[in-house]
Amino acid sequence: MTLEPDQRPLGESLYRVLILNDNETPMEFVVDVMERFFAKDHEAAVRTMLYIHHHGMGDCGGVYRYEAAKHKVTEVMDFAREHQHPLQSWKICSASWKICSASWKICSASWKKSDLPWSTIAGRAI
Repeated sequence: MTLEPDQRPLGESLYRVLILNDNETPMEFVVDVMERFFAKDHEAAVRTMLYIHHHGMGDCGGVYRYEAAKHKVTEVMDFAREHQHPLQSWKICSASWKICSASWKICSASWKKSDLPWSTIAGRAI
C-alpha cells in the first residue's frame, strides 16, 4: 500500500485528509503533525495550521486512495492521543471537499452539534 498521493484508476474515489480546530491542541503540535505526516516544510506547515486556526478545519494537502487516507487519519489520531491532545482528523472524498470548502459556513450553520463527528469546530487553540 502506498501512503503518498497517487494517480487513481478509473472510477476509484480519492480522499483528502482534514484536521479540525479545537480549544486545546497547541499550534506547535499541529505544525509538527503537518511536517511529520504530510511532508510539509516548516513554512507550509505554519500556513496550513493558521488556515485551520482561522477557518475551523483545513486540508492537509495531497489526495489519497481510501486506504492511504484512512492510514493517515489513524496515524494523526494515534500521535495526538500519545501526546494527550484532542486533535481530530478525518477523510473526505476529494470531489466533496471542493463543494464543502466553498460552502463550509453555510453547511456548518445548518448542522446540529449532535450530527458532527467532533465536539466543536469553533475553538481557537489551533
